[in-house]
Amino acid sequence: MGETKLPLVISVSSVLIHVVLNYCLIFGHFGFPCLGVEGAAVATLVARIVEMVVYLIALKLNNVPFKTRI
Repeated sequence: MGETKLPLVISVSSVLIHVVLNYCLIFGHFGFPCLGVEGAAVATLVARIVEMVVYLIALKLNNVPFKTRI
């Protein structure tokens, strides 16, 4: 649809959140518990949920031709 900047910013932000949470939750840094593989799973889930919520907010606020109701 010609909009490339917003999805790029959202995706890069999600990857950065994922990397930071992986570092914190796998190895137990900054006061987080050391969870190992479970920490990686939690970090992935949190990063993807944040990404989805931001995309839904952007979809709600921007006027796009394919907008549907949830």
